Amino acid sequence: MNTIMQYCEKSKHCNNIKYSKLVTAGNDPNISKGMRYSQYISTTKGRYKRMIPIDYVSQTNLFIEQYILQNGANININLGNLNVFIQQYELKKNIINNITIQQYNSLITDLNDWVQEYKNNNGTNINISNLTYFLNSFNSYLQEYSQQNGIVINIDDLNIETITTNYINGTVRVEVYFNYLSRIFINANNDYLYNLLIGIYRLMPDDKSFYLKNYANNINSYGIVWKNYITNRPKNDSINFLKYY
Repeated sequence: MNTIMQYCEKSKHCNNIKYSKLVTAGNDPNISKGMRYSQYISTTKGRYKRMIPIDYVSQTNLFIEQYILQNGANININLGNLNVFIQQYELKKNIINNITIQQYNSLITDLNDWVQEYKNNNGTNINISNLTYFLNSFNSYLQEYSQQNGIVINIDDLNIETITTNYINGTVRVEVYFNYLSRIFINANNDYLYNLLIGIYRLMPDDKSFYLKNYANNINSYGIVWKNYITNRPKNDSINFLKYY
């Protein structure tokens, strides 16, 4: 190799390619590299990504609605479990500071009697498609009770779409949301609740999905092992609500 190089260096027959001094659109030997770079960054347009906001609330609620339509005939709600949730998480959270203990205990007693009467007329388990009817009846009962007893009962709307919206918007805690879903979609094998959560994990914002997945895994209320999902903590940035295309 060295012999060839030495030969070419001494030989007049080897071509020495010199730098072109011809001025073209992309080459001007009369200016410095720094000036050429300055021209490049001032005239070249960089590529950019278009940011499109994601409507997490709509897509999550749409999935839940489709999930109910697909499985609703097979999902029965245990009114006893739902009544426990209402007392522990809704009534106690929202009205315990506004009424006396005696008024609260009286309300709970009457509520249990009302739920028992509802069971006698409609059965212990109701189909998920009848949940809205139950909640409407429940809200009507609370309004009538508050008017008769002169107390203010202010609870969140317990419809699935509303409580999901409130969780995504940050007005409902993760433990409340998970317990609400578990009271409704739980069954002997946990299939309905598990498959519902798997579906909504990928539709919610990263932080809401992360905390819901980890809460479900840590609480493990019904003995099921929540598997097959990634538990990466979302990045704390100001644009985690945007999707890039």
